[in-house]
Amino acid sequence: MCECCKNIRWGKVLLCAVIFTVIAQVIHMISAQLSMSFYMDPSLMNIWSKLMMPKEGPPPPSFFIFSILLSFVTGVILAKLYDFMRKSGVSFMCFFMTILALSIVFGSLPMLLCVNVPIKLQLIWFLETVVIYLVSFMIFAKIMK
Repeated sequence: MCECCKNIRWGKVLLCAVIFTVIAQVIHMISAQLSMSFYMDPSLMNIWSKLMMPKEGPPPPSFFIFSILLSFVTGVILAKLYDFMRKSGVSFMCFFMTILALSIVFGSLPMLLCVNVPIKLQLIWFLETVVIYLVSFMIFAKIMK
């Protein structure tokens, strides 16, 4: 077993993951309501996954189940990573900026280059990510003391 996995505080990691999941779902739902015109635009219908929009109309329950599951897994990974980096002396703000930079490099920039999603919608998604990470990581910092 690797050194970083020996002392996992599973109770705190799972609590952080649940909180991350709730925050992410709430922010995504609010943002989706505010940017609904993009999701309803017939010219954009072919860019959405079949899981999200198998047909016109709201996403099916299976989309929300997968969304919640993926948010939880992401929350577990980020909480464990935060705990490990915190123990290594990395500050909350340094962790936030590092994860945000990685999400730009590995998420936002490739999407900008490869996927035909309007720039305004990509900016909305990026701002969602900033809010989710900032709020979640502030809570992680309190829980993982």
